[in-house]
Amino acid sequence: MLPFGLALNESQINDPGLRQRVNDVRRWLADGLDVPVDQVWDSLREWSHRAGLGTLRDLGVARDALEPAALAASTSSSMKANPVSLSGEQLLEMLEAAWE
Repeated sequence: MLPFGLALNESQINDPGLRQRVNDVRRWLADGLDVPVDQVWDSLREWSHRAGLGTLRDLGVARDALEPAALAASTSSSMKANPVSLSGEQLLEMLEAAWE
């Protein structure tokens, strides 16, 4: 799920300092994966697949569990540590992408 979460967070960042930190992470991952910076999220997804890290579906997560999980995540205390505020709908879209 990491590449999906990173991409979602990046899409919601407005703060220049946070944007720079995400750009740093992009560069580090791109260097490690030996790919262009603009392809890093897709490359990380591909690497995860090749490493045997399955989709949420592969891991046995039922599709109808995604919406309750997204709602629970959106109101959980751990979201306070997330760099940007994410809605339940945004989290559901991320989980659906990670499930496919």
